[in-house]
Amino acid sequence: MTTPRKTNVFRPVYRLGWLVIWSSWLALVLLVVPAVVSRHNLFHRLVLYVLVSIVAYFVYRLWEYVITGRLLPRWSRRG
Repeated sequence: MTTPRKTNVFRPVYRLGWLVIWSSWLALVLLVVPAVVSRHNLFHRLVLYVLVSIVAYFVYRLWEYVITGRLLPRWSRRG
């Protein structure tokens, strides 16, 4: 197993990726979802908000893995 990479060299790249991912998420939430789903269909809007948020989170975690080498957390059963 290799050791995780340091982020000192990649810090600007990491922050730029963070900015792109979360600003894209914000644009999708504020502009695209309301344009795609009608104002009266609250359930579909909420589902799309949740889906967009989950995808943004996993893209962010994948970006973090590529840059820093930190693994994604494992879902473990305790007890």
